[in-house]
Amino acid sequence: MLRMTINNVNYVYFSDLTISLNYTGFVSQFSFNAPFYHHDEGIKNLFRPLTYPTVKIFYNNDLLLTGNIIKYTFTDEGKPGNAAFSGYSKCGILQDVSIPQSLYPLQSTNRTLREIINRLIQPFGIKASYIIAPESDSPYEETVAEPESSIGSYIHQLCEQRNLMLSHDSNGNLVISKPKHPGIFTNFTDNYRAVNSVLTVDGQSLYSDYTAIRQSSVENEVQPQFTKKFPIPFRSITKIQKDGEQGDIEGLSKAMVSNSGRAITLNLKIDRWTNYQNLVYRPGYVVGYQNREVGMDKLVNMFIESVSLAQENKTEVATLSLIPAWVIFDTQPQNPFI
Repeated sequence: MLRMTINNVNYVYFSDLTISLNYTGFVSQFSFNAPFYHHDEGIKNLFRPLTYPTVKIFYNNDLLLTGNIIKYTFTDEGKPGNAAFSGYSKCGILQDVSIPQSLYPLQSTNRTLREIINRLIQPFGIKASYIIAPESDSPYEETVAEPESSIGSYIHQLCEQRNLMLSHDSNGNLVISKPKHPGIFTNFTDNYRAVNSVLTVDGQSLYSDYTAIRQSSVENEVQPQFTKKFPIPFRSITKIQKDGEQGDIEGLSKAMVSNSGRAITLNLKIDRWTNYQNLVYRPGYVVGYQNREVGMDKLVNMFIESVSLAQENKTEVATLSLIPAWVIFDTQPQNPFI
């Protein structure tokens, strides 16, 4: 059963709810319709624009998302009607705002990742949890944010340099992690198919050799320092780690492979929000997938990167966006077609 609270008050008069949950990054979205009566002071206060009320959405008492209403659409058609509301997860604000001047200077010297992030998000009432190895939290010698860049893009840059995943939890707070395989959530096979499956493969974005080189190595004509391979015919790509960037060459090479692995995408449409154990499909889960109709003959582990949960004519519909599981986990890249 769906349940919603707005500013900790139970609210039941919503319809056409859609929730888009994302694992990669820190922004998930929601939208819904609700009646608006100008003579009802309680309703007016609940949906007063620019107050950014806190919305919590539950399914069978399982918290799916905590966010804030950002956009409002009111329509006058001569009679009371529905208004439309939408917003994003609590930490979505980080994509919009720059570093406040109260936190200047923009340069951080000998601060750890944890120290930098906690300092930047504190003014916005956001917390962060860190599921990382100690070496991933070693101090940055020096890192400088751009004054016009968003806090979110700067945090993403810091995490990417150390091959760490940036996401958020159902309470809307940041999660910085090195994800571990959670096990198989469910299997899609020829015996259990989605309502609709679309597999897309962009071979132009995939390479057999991913080579990372330090900038100083190029200037001194030293041989490349680390190459990560992917099992396809020879296609090579090189990236130079510029002076001042943090992280090791091996990590950069792995990040190159992972980023290009998103060229293999799978989209599934399912006629329910839950698997057969009545657990809601969520980003971060892994499913087994095999479907000869789309050219995937063997069972392959696929990672759910985002989920859209919607009510269509009072029917539950889930749309899953998946990528190969090795893109997320520190495992050997695999070609699912050989």
